[in-house]
Amino acid sequence: MRIVFGILSSNNTASAIQQIIDTIGFEHSIIIHHDFSKQPDFCVTGDNVYVIENYLQTSWAGWSLVDATLLLIETALSKGKFDYFQLLSDTCIPIKPIHKFVDYLETTRPDANIDYVSLKDNPAVMMSHGYRAFTQRDSIRYKILRRLKFLYELDRTDVQKVGGILIRLSTSTRKKPIFWVQYIVMQLAFYGIGFSHPFGRKLPCYVGSQWFGCSFGICQDLTEWVKKKPKVVKHFEKMLIPDEFFFKLLF
Repeated sequence: MRIVFGILSSNNTASAIQQIIDTIGFEHSIIIHHDFSKQPDFCVTGDNVYVIENYLQTSWAGWSLVDATLLLIETALSKGKFDYFQLLSDTCIPIKPIHKFVDYLETTRPDANIDYVSLKDNPAVMMSHGYRAFTQRDSIRYKILRRLKFLYELDRTDVQKVGGILIRLSTSTRKKPIFWVQYIVMQLAFYGIGFSHPFGRKLPCYVGSQWFGCSFGICQDLTEWVKKKPKVVKHFEKMLIPDEFFFKLLF
């Protein structure tokens, strides 16, 4: 089982990344995308470690994190065949021996592992994350849907993790009249009525954790899909926190 671990690094120290490297060990390849504009004095070691030189400047909530992840995948593919790609953040320290992860992959042979939930099938997720999915960041429509989201969550104090994301739930089963206004507007946005986005029957909308693992074949499919769908990619480029949506497209 040949695994490539891809690490997104920016603000954490080199010693912290080195700890991740040492925990993974030397049997599997490790590719690191480090944002040297944030931390130029960055140096890690390991015969199985490759640090991308032509790095991208990254920032939270923007397309740059998706772009950096795609660069990790493209770099992994350029170095030859592997069985599985696993994305890690700069704080992901394995808590179990890597051989147990290998045993799991060899036994189950998954195409991908990722947490996500459908906006269509979960009204609470639709209301909490739809404003980001169906609009361009900071547009008038974005601001309208975001305001509806805040109004919707005013009396919602319970927080629950669903599909790797946090949503607010109401303790009351009674729905205020304003709820139906909010819900109808979000449904119009979902179906593209008055809103322009690529989601629909052929491209379902999912949201969830941005951390994932996938097979060599899925990595290939993902990079090819990006090349063939520039108009769809442009929508994601203008979204808020697109990494929570983008990598569910083929999983």
